[in-house]
Amino acid sequence: MKSANISLIIALTVLSLYPFQVLNAQDDTNRLIKEYKQADSNEKRLRFLDTLTTKMVRNRHPERFAYLDSAIALAKEHGDYDMAAKKTRFVIQNYIFKGDQDSALNLINSALVDSQQFKSPASSAHLILKRGAVYFDRNQFENASKDYVKASTLFHQSGDTIYEADAWYFNGQVNAAWKRFVPAVESFTKAYPLYEAKADSAYLIHTLNELASLYGMNTLYDKAIKDRLKIDALARSRGAVKERAINLINLTDNYFNQNALGKTRQTLDTLRSILSNIPESDPDYAIINYFAHIKESRYAFERKQIPEAEKHLQLAKEWVEKLRAPDYYQTEIDLASSRLYQLKGQRKEAIKSAKRVLNGKVNNPKTKMIAEHMLATLLEEHKPAEANLHLKNYLQIKDSIFNVTKSNAFLFYQSQFETERKENEIERQQQRIVILEKDKLLESNRRKLLWMGLALSLVLGGGTVIWVIQKNKRKREALFRKLEQNKRALEGFTAELLERSREKEILTHELESLKEAFGEKEELGVLLDLASSKILTHDDWNEFKEKFLTVHPHFFIQMQNKGIRLTKSEERLLALEKLSMKTDEIANMLGVSSSSIIKSRYRLRKKLESPKDVSLLDFVESLPAN
Repeated sequence: MKSANISLIIALTVLSLYPFQVLNAQDDTNRLIKEYKQADSNEKRLRFLDTLTTKMVRNRHPERFAYLDSAIALAKEHGDYDMAAKKTRFVIQNYIFKGDQDSALNLINSALVDSQQFKSPASSAHLILKRGAVYFDRNQFENASKDYVKASTLFHQSGDTIYEADAWYFNGQVNAAWKRFVPAVESFTKAYPLYEAKADSAYLIHTLNELASLYGMNTLYDKAIKDRLKIDALARSRGAVKERAINLINLTDNYFNQNALGKTRQTLDTLRSILSNIPESDPDYAIINYFAHIKESRYAFERKQIPEAEKHLQLAKEWVEKLRAPDYYQTEIDLASSRLYQLKGQRKEAIKSAKRVLNGKVNNPKTKMIAEHMLATLLEEHKPAEANLHLKNYLQIKDSIFNVTKSNAFLFYQSQFETERKENEIERQQQRIVILEKDKLLESNRRKLLWMGLALSLVLGGGTVIWVIQKNKRKREALFRKLEQNKRALEGFTAELLERSREKEILTHELESLKEAFGEKEELGVLLDLASSKILTHDDWNEFKEKFLTVHPHFFIQMQNKGIRLTKSEERLLALEKLSMKTDEIANMLGVSSSSIIKSRYRLRKKLESPKDVSLLDFVESLPAN
């Protein structure tokens, strides 16, 4: 009770401050408008317009587009085409927001005419990225892919790593929607290290989930498992319990497909240990618990543990009743029930459950294939003609899935082989370069040694000659001194004989010493251096919408009052978001891929200028009425 009172006080405080925040923003905008009008030079006007339009766009000022037009014109006049392109993007976004894709495309192409005047490659890249989104929205996949690849190259040149990653991520989504498995994998694979470099763990998880889903759908279960284990580690490090639980549920499917029941059990135990950490207030709490019991029921079925399978199936049914769209989840219940009845020998009940799967609203080929196979087996003895029909349907679906997955797997491994071969060839070339460089170094060292040897020979030879000359000189000097000494001795002796009066003769001797010097030598060294059919028909939608409005009668009216013009597909997306359905559920309900839903949500987010850190539905509902 105390915490509730504190929450109420905080909420009232925030609400009481909101008018002052609005007034402060308005005062700031009015001040900038006044300073802009009083500026005495175009340079100052442009500087004020830059700040002013940024604030106006952020605050959704009613006059923002008039000032944006002024900023674009003045920026071009002043020669700042990069600023003109930056401001043009807000006008383009407004066209996309209104659903006027033609005007958005025309304005993008018009702005790109000035691309030669841009100083930064990012100016062109942002425009091309938006054009790719327009093409993607029109299902012009080839044009969209070309633009996303071009944008990624330009973002790489400008050093905008996060936008480069986004371009590759969107290109992966385009190719996935285009049913081009290998290019989709290659694009997501290029996006991953870029997000990793920027430590964007949220989009790392999104990228890995896209890859794991693609691998799983194409029977590359080892690779799917590898990526899902990465997701588990990332989610665990971020403390993202819900994301981790959803990923573990998907991981069990990969282990089931490999018949790795031991690892399936470990994964389910991990899932069970973290479920209590998800708040019951979380909108996905019931869905996660539902799927957890569905997987537990399947595991028990595979182990022939009938009581355990029945227990979890009953718990799953109880969770279905708490979900807002129980019919959607009934297919899994019916499929599990049919398996269980078959295991218990209750053939008629098993047949009824399997037929409910085929007559249900979920259009999942693999689910239908399983149901057709079960009916072919159950009806074989008593109704062979009907069993044969189901067998034929089963084989057609199986062949269709097998042909697609076989082709995609072959193309994937061929791509991997070609990439590995290219990498090996590059490595061999690099090794040859290293060998050549070593040969050059050896040859250079040999030349140096020869020159050093020659120089040393000259030095040693010259030293020997000098030593011999000096030695001979010393010998001559010694002989000369000896000669002089003998001469003096002779003279003295002669004098003594002649005069007989001299007693002694004093003799003197001299000594000399020599020194030699030595030099130092230096050596040099060398250094080297080296990559789904549409479920909601028109009639279904009208009925759904009618029922939806009985629960949320003002939902679409409020959208209109807020000036939001939604397409039919966008209305469906927001309505399903309002029901707190997750991506895979929406995708299955609309009969499209999860990537298509992510794409639609991204386009709508762009159209509404919704920030990434706020959920799309929360943002729409928070917009003020016009």
